[in-house]
Amino acid sequence: MQQDETLRLLCDEAWTGAHSFALYRQPGEQRYTFVTAASDPQRLTTLSDVGRQSGVVVAPWQAGAASPLLLIPADSVVQGDVPALSGDMPEAPVIDASIGRADYEWGFRRCMDRLSLGVGGLTKVVYARQMAYAYAARRLTMADLFLRACHLSPYSYVTLWHTPRTGFWLVATPEVLVSALGDGRMQTMALAGTMPWTGTLPPLDVWSAKNRHEQQVVAAYIAARLDSMAADVQASPCGSRRAGNVVHLCTTFTFRPAGGRTLGDIVAALHPTPAVCGEPLKAAKATLRYAERQPRLYYAGFSGPVGIGGTTTLYVSLRCAHLMPPRAVIYAGGGLLPDSRLDDEWEETQLKMQHILRCLA
Repeated sequence: MQQDETLRLLCDEAWTGAHSFALYRQPGEQRYTFVTAASDPQRLTTLSDVGRQSGVVVAPWQAGAASPLLLIPADSVVQGDVPALSGDMPEAPVIDASIGRADYEWGFRRCMDRLSLGVGGLTKVVYARQMAYAYAARRLTMADLFLRACHLSPYSYVTLWHTPRTGFWLVATPEVLVSALGDGRMQTMALAGTMPWTGTLPPLDVWSAKNRHEQQVVAAYIAARLDSMAADVQASPCGSRRAGNVVHLCTTFTFRPAGGRTLGDIVAALHPTPAVCGEPLKAAKATLRYAERQPRLYYAGFSGPVGIGGTTTLYVSLRCAHLMPPRAVIYAGGGLLPDSRLDDEWEETQLKMQHILRCLA
């Protein structure tokens, strides 16, 4: 049986059987992994529980009744080669640029008011929006959407998961929350700032002061969180990193957990980072409750395999969509600083949404 037909059958059988499953492809690889659970996903009580059992973790922005922290058991694991994409990728559909603008501006002004006053010491807040889009669900299967995302983002973590509690989510994210390297060391990254991809990675001096400052805030936060929990911390030089149609600034941290710290302890210390929330954390969370009208659910949470095939890597859930055929809700956000401009920030969210829109076109 051809690889593309195998993948379609796996997705169709899991969907029609209402099974919980997670399909994923690691960055830079040409193999997919399809994990299905014979029973309901396990609900984890706290972030510190992450890593105690193998499976695929699906974590929300903030755990609650509508968005629980779950582990999909790896009762069945199937791997195969990612099929080639049949036909050309469509361009992103043309969307009226005014759709959602008024709602976005309302929340943007609220964030900027708090930033200008420094409420709670606020210096940065990551403000997000969402957009509903109707797509041709009869022509596009779940396997089609996954393959398109793989094609568009060869160096991102691409995943499609489903549970009865979460529904379907498609994610193509460049950001590692924490990864176990297999020799006792772990790795995380500070990823912030956004520019369009123009064919080459821009040098550091091309980036604006706003983008460089935004990335420095995230890197400083991660370094401070690791200070009391890790040993042998090594930070890479800051550089550009491609993520589909955009580029970010990135600093990688490699370390060894200290004092008996577990994967769950590290996750609990890092999530959410200022890259998806803001700084300081408490003030940023309060601002987002004040400014964002719709819940994030699993956007800006994290997901990934734990102990599957010897791999444990959790990724921040960015560039994502909640799929409710024939409708999808697409999420995007951006970091706001006291000197942020409305038009620039709106355009950044529009740019980030193009990736998922092309998958759905």
